[in-house]
Amino acid sequence: MTGLSAQTPDSENARRYERRAFSGTATFGGKAVPKLAPDPKAIKSALADPERVLGLLGLLDGAKRQAHGFLVLCPWHSERTPSCSVKLASDGTIAAHCFGCGVGGDVLTLIAASRGLDTRRDFGRVVELAADLAGGSLDGYRPPMRRAVPAPRLPPPVESVGALWAASKPVTDDPDLARQLLGRSLDPAIIEDLDLARCLPSSGTLPKWARSGSQTWGKSGHGLLLPLWNAEGNFCSLHARLVESGQTERAKGLFPSGHSAKGLFLADSFALLLIRSGVPKWWRQSEPPSVIITEGAPDFLTVATHYGCTEYAPAVLGVVSGSWSDELAARIPTECRVVVKVHRDEAGEKYRDAICRSLSGRCRVLVEAGEVARG
Repeated sequence: MTGLSAQTPDSENARRYERRAFSGTATFGGKAVPKLAPDPKAIKSALADPERVLGLLGLLDGAKRQAHGFLVLCPWHSERTPSCSVKLASDGTIAAHCFGCGVGGDVLTLIAASRGLDTRRDFGRVVELAADLAGGSLDGYRPPMRRAVPAPRLPPPVESVGALWAASKPVTDDPDLARQLLGRSLDPAIIEDLDLARCLPSSGTLPKWARSGSQTWGKSGHGLLLPLWNAEGNFCSLHARLVESGQTERAKGLFPSGHSAKGLFLADSFALLLIRSGVPKWWRQSEPPSVIITEGAPDFLTVATHYGCTEYAPAVLGVVSGSWSDELAARIPTECRVVVKVHRDEAGEKYRDAICRSLSGRCRVLVEAGEVARG
């Protein structure tokens, strides 16, 4: 027909998508503007400004800028140092990934985590919240939303933790790992004798929580495993470490993905004995036992191996990722002499203050600031 433009499939699909993505109108400043409807693809395209989205979600506090985005405090696990990357992906939408716990996803997953929701169970509600945020980011509207507290996470199932530890090998069985330990002045033979750490098994299927993002601990190079204990002295979880020295973008230490390590710590056998049973009857020294509290896995291994298999060596504890607790402090015998070895940084000062406060009036506490080994 003359005077009418031809309707192509592409132009018709574009109009259908526009009608589906935007429905109704909202008024802002006396002006009617289209309001974004709950269409996931349209919402993810609209929520493509990391700074604005993080601001709307209340995740900018303590954030650090990085290329195309920010490092923020992880909404999936508790931490003090930002380790969750939120930036624009190659497709132009927001992608999140935590280098600490390995969890991540798209902007909808990020919104769900910040509001204490599950993207599968609560998908409809997540999309509604995202639509409100997208409408706000386009129009300047800020919905009065309160951040929900995520449900508490637990350590991984103890059966799977015990099975992985039992399948792990002595550190001397892995020549590359043993060489890396020696390069950090750590004796693999002493680590093996004291059973302070083991190396990841080279074969077999790892638990689904033994991963960092899309990679297993084996693929990511986190081949050194250290057991984590609770305040009752029970074996609860594992800490995976990179041993190689030098700068790397990978997280140096990992906890089981999707699970909590709160209140869990590193300990040698004598420290576990003191926690479980108090000062043993065979202790014949005039001075009571000493307990050395270190910060991080490298310092723990350095101090714990320093005394070898000496009968009256000090007990050694290692705190990792905020693992010190009043429950642990209460299990240290009051007659013990406690030596605190922490780093000269903000995190070390917080550890020192928390340890000294919790042991005040119970134990004699000495503070030795300074790193024993670099992480």
